[in-house]
Amino acid sequence: NNTVTDVITGATINLQSAGSGIVTLSSDQTAIKEKVNAFVDGYNELSAFLDGQQFLDTDTGSTGLLFGNFTVQNLQQSLRNTLSSAVPGVSGTFNSLSQIGIRTQSDGTISIDDAKLTADLNTDIGSVSNLFASKGTTSNNNVTFIGFTKDTVAGTFDLRVVGGVPQLSVSGQNQYSDAAGSGNFFSGAVGTAAEGLNFRLGNLSDGSYGTITLSLGVGETIDRVLQNLVDKSLKGPLTTEIDTFTKTISDVDEQITSLESRLEVFEKDLRSRFANLEVIIGKLNSQKGAFESALAGLNNLKS
Repeated sequence: NNTVTDVITGATINLQSAGSGIVTLSSDQTAIKEKVNAFVDGYNELSAFLDGQQFLDTDTGSTGLLFGNFTVQNLQQSLRNTLSSAVPGVSGTFNSLSQIGIRTQSDGTISIDDAKLTADLNTDIGSVSNLFASKGTTSNNNVTFIGFTKDTVAGTFDLRVVGGVPQLSVSGQNQYSDAAGSGNFFSGAVGTAAEGLNFRLGNLSDGSYGTITLSLGVGETIDRVLQNLVDKSLKGPLTTEIDTFTKTISDVDEQITSLESRLEVFEKDLRSRFANLEVIIGKLNSQKGAFESALAGLNNLKS
């Protein structure tokens, strides 16, 4: 048809008529910078929220709801490490956010040097993009990278075919595992670093097929950190923490209910005893009156 997608990588061309022409591609740096700034603002908003849950007022002694909570502290440290560390698997001019002007401040927030970012976009826009977005590349023309899942580890994998079966190994380790799939589409074996790494093979002739390299941008890495915490199905540390608190609250509620029942029984018992005491006191008062009358009679006789 008139829609062509395989002439210029990443570009879709809609043909209008026969003839010749010039196609000019350019990057929208303004849009890119807006997305980077949105990322910085979003991170700082999250950082401020977490700080608000952990504050300590030394003058009043008041604290945030999650003050001293290890899970929240670990989350903050994981996020900071992600921002300050080199992005695994990337190639190009830049391999960390600090190199493009995004730096961590003393209060835990991050700032961006707009002039530095602009200059770096002009220098190597693809390298800047790879810091945020994930990317897969292959070294052999017969291999096409398709995608990955949350279980796929960033890195380089050696690919070979033995007996018509594709096998993957972390590059240099020579520990191959059969890939799963059929036809020409395959995925790394479950339980390995390549789990969920999806690729296409042009043929299944035995031999070496080079490498598949996966780089995970900061966006994907942070998303994995947060997903591990909030996705109940993954049973991460935050889910475990919530379950623990929920169980503690439930136990306390049961104790309160039990104590209230015991207090009701105790109150009923006290009221019963108090009523009996009133009867006894009434009888004793009657006896006291009788004794006083008798004593008065004896005194009269004595007189």
